[in-house]
Amino acid sequence: SGQASEDGPERKNANIITAEEIEAYKGNNLAELIAGRVAGVRRSGDGSLNIQGSTSFLGSTEPLFVIGGVPVSGEPTINIRDIEQIEVIKGSDTSMYGARGGNGVVLITTKR
Repeated sequence: SGQASEDGPERKNANIITAEEIEAYKGNNLAELIAGRVAGVRRSGDGSLNIQGSTSFLGSTEPLFVIGGVPVSGEPTINIRDIEQIEVIKGSDTSMYGARGGNGVVLITTKR
């Protein structure tokens, strides 16, 4: 939560995964990358993401993924090495995305 530790650099925003963190990640699973770095995010039994504090009116627990400003259905198949930054939006901050954002929003910025 923005605190420096002796083990690594200070994370300025606990909901943002930086290019450096993505580069250091050795795997290739987007859900695993996000769940391992953002508090309140976990993988459900089927491997999909579940964002704590999210509520759904649509019956699904999957968050809305937005890549380069474009909403996509389901977890995207994207090469992790093409991602510049990931931001996870939770709770009332998702209201601008309407009902589709009720389970949280994962904003993905790709490298240009």
